[in-house]
Parts: sequence; C-alpha cells; structure tokens
Amino acid sequence: MNPHHPPLAPKSTPPLTHETVALLRRIQHQLDKNPEGFHMEWWHRDPGDHQPGRQARFRFPCNTTHCIAGWAQELTGQDLMGKGYHDMVGVSHYQGSILFHADHWPDEFEAAYRRAEKSLDHHEMAAVAIQRIQHFIDTNGEQ
Repeated sequence: MNPHHPPLAPKSTPPLTHETVALLRRIQHQLDKNPEGFHMEWWHRDPGDHQPGRQARFRFPCNTTHCIAGWAQELTGQDLMGKGYHDMVGVSHYQGSILFHADHWPDEFEAAYRRAEKSLDHHEMAAVAIQRIQHFIDTNGEQ
C-alpha cells in the first residue's frame, strides 16, 4: 500500500462471504471480457461528462467506462441511495478502500496499473485489476 495514501477507514477485515467472492468473480469476468469498459478513475463515465481530452479513452461499445465499484453496481443493478459502495459488495469500509481505490492497492498492483493507465492500455489496466481482485480474494480481504 502506498505510504502516502493511508487507508480511508480504520482497519476492519471480516472474512469474505461466498456472495462477495461470487460478485468479485463476476467483475473479473466482465473486465476480462470487456477491458475497454474499465478505468479506475471513474465510477461511471460517459462522453456527456464533457472533460476535455478524455474522449479518446472511450473504446467500450456503449461508450462508457466503470471502475471496480461501478461494475459491481452495473452487475447487481443496486441503487446506492443510502448505501456505500462497500455495503453493495459486502465488504467493510476499509476493505472497500483498499479494493476500490487504486491509490490504496499494494504497491506492485498500483505501479503496474499506473503504467498501463499512462499509456491508456485498457487491456493491461483490466489485467492488473483482475490480478488485484484475485489477490484480495486470496488474502480473504486482508490485502
């Protein structure tokens, strides 16, 4: 984890449920199937956001990109009114911080993601995120 970006919440790492792991696997599958629809910078992003210089990033057929939490919302169809993204996925606030914010990923994943992001390589960005999610699963939400 990047020492310049401390976790956003006190450390709390309850074991991952079967439902949470199943959703994370669905997200991994989505990223593998559609890497162009992934970017950690935006929850949900579409061309209507009017940010200059960003349009070239949209290569997904529906012209949108989503981060890990954004894909969780897309895949579950949940409305987040009154809920946090961590509740939607079934993880603690701390676990959500270390999974849904690339700045809080273990250094090797953050560095690999930033390199891919710099070159706008959506395939590599998604590949790194898939590995990052797998590491989160393998460590039972501890890392």
